[in-house]
Amino acid sequence: MIFTPNDDKIEAECKAIYEAVLQKEGLTLLGWRQVPVAHEVVGRFAKATQPRIWQLLVQGKQVRTRGAAP
Repeated sequence: MIFTPNDDKIEAECKAIYEAVLQKEGLTLLGWRQVPVAHEVVGRFAKATQPRIWQLLVQGKQVRTRGAAP
């Protein structure tokens, strides 16, 4: 789960960084899921700085165990 700024341009930059790091680490990004938030219960001051909340769905590396078929 990650938090991004409430700004489309900066959010896109943040997502690109996460995607590049995952690729560098040999992981596969399966998708992004925006976490639902009940905006009506957030106060007006909190809304001004409220981040966007995302879940990353990531597939790990394939690990072969000794004696396992290729």
